[in-house]
Amino acid sequence: MDAQSLDVTFTNLSQLSRAYGAPAVEMAEKVLQRSAQGQIFVGLGLLAGAGVLALTATRLGISFRRADDCGNEGALVGCLFGCIFTVLGTIGATIGGFLMVSDIWAWTALTDPALALAHKVFGSMGG
Repeated sequence: MDAQSLDVTFTNLSQLSRAYGAPAVEMAEKVLQRSAQGQIFVGLGLLAGAGVLALTATRLGISFRRADDCGNEGALVGCLFGCIFTVLGTIGATIGGFLMVSDIWAWTALTDPALALAHKVFGSMGG
């Protein structure tokens, strides 16, 4: 490629960036902001789900105790597995919800999408 064709390419690129640069940046900020809203809402939903699972685990624990008192082995095994998987689900939902809600850049994207976009662009350039 010679210098003249590079000059033409850069001139065309400069014209395109002047024509479409500002709307593209605005759109990227809006997309980043909506993505952050979704992340935070999903995180809050996971935390609410963890609360429901914790209540369910408590109720299953009470059922487990009743089944143990009655000597019903089938109910005892069902309640035991229910308790175990409900507790594991509660732990997973709590950790996932906390990680999603505590992401500082998601909150930054809600309040200052330009700063969050700059962080994302420069972060991707840094490797």
